[in-house]
Amino acid sequence: MRFRVALVVVALCASTTSRALAEPTIDPPHPPEHQLVIDGVHLREQGRDLEALAKFREAYALAPRPMVLAQIALAEQALGKWRDAERDLDDAMKSTDQDSWIVANHDALAKALTTIGMHLGTLQVMTDAAGAELFLDGQSLGHVESGASYRVEIGTRNVELRAAGKYSSSRSVVVTAGEISRETIDLEPLPAPSQTPAPLHQDHRSQSEARAPIVDQQAGATQRNIGWVFLGTAGALAIAGVAGIVARNVEIGSYNDDGSCPGLHSLDQPPICQSKITTAQTWTTVSILGFVGSGVLAAGGAVLVLTSPKKTPQSGARRQVTAPGLAPGFELVCAGLPGISCFARF
Repeated sequence: MRFRVALVVVALCASTTSRALAEPTIDPPHPPEHQLVIDGVHLREQGRDLEALAKFREAYALAPRPMVLAQIALAEQALGKWRDAERDLDDAMKSTDQDSWIVANHDALAKALTTIGMHLGTLQVMTDAAGAELFLDGQSLGHVESGASYRVEIGTRNVELRAAGKYSSSRSVVVTAGEISRETIDLEPLPAPSQTPAPLHQDHRSQSEARAPIVDQQAGATQRNIGWVFLGTAGALAIAGVAGIVARNVEIGSYNDDGSCPGLHSLDQPPICQSKITTAQTWTTVSILGFVGSGVLAAGGAVLVLTSPKKTPQSGARRQVTAPGLAPGFELVCAGLPGISCFARF
């Protein structure tokens, strides 16, 4: 709520919307600051509270008097800066400097302070992280001590704690006017950074050897295995094709030996003869499919087996290694064979 006071006689006028306190009486010799305050009050009367706040702060920088600080607080109240308004108005009213304007307007200022407090609640934070930094809605409130209390605007606020060497933690907190919202936020430590051990030896391979492509032996083995499966399946299909030809010939021979069968060119076949013809045709189809499938799989399997990467044995390869603790000029040379043999030389 704002209050309006006459230029010479301080008089409080109640209104549904807050008005600026009128130009306070300022004893000389402070004409520049006096004029800034007067200008600020005029701006507030026009509803230009942000510009008025700038004037009041400029005046306070020149003359840090409780009256000017109270004018700053009232402008902050009008702008909805509740935390700043409560802090500044409380400081102005508690000032040990007996400002005549503060004394004369004490009741009006106290009422404004009560109105401001209706928009604020208290947030109390407990934590095990010493020196953690507290953030309210993304704005830093500085380093927090466990159990510290903060006046914050009512509503749902985002509270976050950050500390070196620990995971940050954030949560939403509902702050109610006139009440204390207590939150315990403990931070978990970050894992210790892993330390890579120093190599025990140094590889002195030639640049050409170092640039040699690495062959995936597992991939080569898998390709060969698939190729052999194709070849095995091709063999099975070939056997099926041969079996189909044999079975077909048996059915044809049975048909020819049966005197009741009139011949393949006859359209009137007895049921038993027609069955033999159908069976012979089926075995013919089986043999054809068997031979075709066998040929395709045999070709694919051969390609897979022949083109699979081969493991190149490192026969005769030597690796020169130096080990910590050896005398200068001492080298340990090992042959790259399954049974590694090493010898030393200077």
